[in-house]
Amino acid sequence: MDTDQESFLDELMNLPSLYNGKRSPDGKYVAFNIMNLYPNLDVFFTNALPSNSVTPLTNTQEFTILYNWWPDSKSVLIGQDSGRDERITLYQVFLDNLEHMEPLTRLKPEYYLRTPSISPDGKILYYCANYNFSSEAETEISHIFRHTLEDQSIELLTSPLKPAYNLVYLNLRGTFLLYNRSDIKPGGDQWWLIREDGSDDREILNFGADAKVEASWLPNSEQIVFITDSLENERLQTRLTGIFNILTDEIIWLNKSEESIGPDLSHHDFNKAYASRYDPEKIVLVETKRAKTLAYFYNLRRHELIAFPRLPGSLWPIQNLLDGRWMGAYYSSTQPNTYVTFSVDDILNLSMDQFQYYFNNFAHTKVQQSQLVPAEELEWKSKDGTKIHGWVYKAKEPTVEKAILYIHGGPTSHSEDRLNSEIQYYVAQGFNVLDPNYRGSTGYGVAFREAIKIEGWGGAEQIDIAEGAEKLIEIDLAQKGMVGVTGTSFGGYSAWCLITKFPELFGASAPVCGMTDLFVDYETTRPDLRIYSAEMMGGTPEEVPERYREGSPINYVQNIQAKVLIVQGMRDPNVTPENVRVVEEKLKSHDIYYEKLAFDNEGHGIVRKENKYSKILRIAEFFQTTL
Repeated sequence: MDTDQESFLDELMNLPSLYNGKRSPDGKYVAFNIMNLYPNLDVFFTNALPSNSVTPLTNTQEFTILYNWWPDSKSVLIGQDSGRDERITLYQVFLDNLEHMEPLTRLKPEYYLRTPSISPDGKILYYCANYNFSSEAETEISHIFRHTLEDQSIELLTSPLKPAYNLVYLNLRGTFLLYNRSDIKPGGDQWWLIREDGSDDREILNFGADAKVEASWLPNSEQIVFITDSLENERLQTRLTGIFNILTDEIIWLNKSEESIGPDLSHHDFNKAYASRYDPEKIVLVETKRAKTLAYFYNLRRHELIAFPRLPGSLWPIQNLLDGRWMGAYYSSTQPNTYVTFSVDDILNLSMDQFQYYFNNFAHTKVQQSQLVPAEELEWKSKDGTKIHGWVYKAKEPTVEKAILYIHGGPTSHSEDRLNSEIQYYVAQGFNVLDPNYRGSTGYGVAFREAIKIEGWGGAEQIDIAEGAEKLIEIDLAQKGMVGVTGTSFGGYSAWCLITKFPELFGASAPVCGMTDLFVDYETTRPDLRIYSAEMMGGTPEEVPERYREGSPINYVQNIQAKVLIVQGMRDPNVTPENVRVVEEKLKSHDIYYEKLAFDNEGHGIVRKENKYSKILRIAEFFQTTL
């Protein structure tokens, strides 16, 4: 590998990205996570008025997540995954005692903890955890707990009936908790309300057994904004957005044509709705079309919708500041995730020239923005005529029309016009790269997202991806047999599927933390994630064994003609190393040569800075020598 190219990768690994931006309640500060500034993910803060100077709150070798500010604005609540096994410990970090992390929950816990909230007086935590603190045993079901910090007492408030990926949110007054259940069918959401003392536990939003519903509090603590893709057990083509009043149980619809207040918004398919904690008048509504984001302000008092202008990349309004400006997340394929402030006085004429940046990402690397290749839209048709859309990155100096398919995970997510350092490095190596949004991806409407469930994993969505490779060949960006494929999680699973189902099309595959045997994956994954497999496959392995069998790449390894490099985090609780062990046995039984890159200190995905460098370098070398 060229020394200059290794240097370029090193600099790409030094290109920071910002996440989880939060304004302090007193309005003086903003905190966020920064990836790639330190060896892992750490927490920083700065003044609410941008100054391009940040102060570290944590400096660790571990994956450290910002959750929120303490109500008095003197400290922050963070979580740390110290073993890369996704078992989070909560800490408090004070502004006047930087980098000291005060533990609030167990070190090396035996459970998975999610969505912690802090009471208004700062004395109580609320969270979900799959644990019985009385019997000291991990449980299949995640429960809702009230954790008093002064005496470390932990009280069980409520328990869903079935395991699920549960979330819990405390309102600003600290009086009620909003949480979801999936008690009827896998993947369906019913939202419940419970008082903070555990009383008055009741269901408030149920639009059907399969309904996908997202919900969050408005700042007045009495209303909840939600989005549902179903109504009366019927799946909708256009999602509905509403506001639920917990005092009256009434719903105000924003885009249900016959019942909406204000302007007719029935043609809008909003997929995100949320409010700033500090602005009682506005809701942020987000509409994603062809994986491109358009944000709106909905004024609750005047009942009017104001659209943000189309900008290169994506702008997500986050929270309002004391000077009347707003903080937002901004990114594109040539701009790493960052946070900016902007005026909302004239949104229609908002431009990037008006942004004030909290952080200059490019000041910490020798990479120039002009070196990064922009994402270009590409569309093709799958075998059944379904239109598929994705992003292509064209090498400035292609190496004999070699190409890589980079497959996103999920599958319920989507690739967008967002910077990906791994893709940028492959492009710099002379590869054309396609990042496809196969059926099952979000960002293309409800029907497209649900289409993957018709056959279950390993079916039509893999054909969508393979047809993307054919499209690259058709437009002279690739040659048959000289296409590589990689991705993480479902992307890794797809990298296995594609070389077993389309062996002549792909010359090399580097699956990262990808499922190989769906039976093994179901049995060994986190208990709160099994419901996702059951939803996608149409049942459990006992209920629909043939689907799990047909969707498991391990059953078709005899078809492999491509070179294989297996990449795995050995502490992965999501797609466990057992997936690798069983497929290695099968590959050996068929005398199929493979290589393996295992990281003993990684979990689901490779995130530590030095490990990411090693992974990307190894995969690039692998594709260069095998394609």
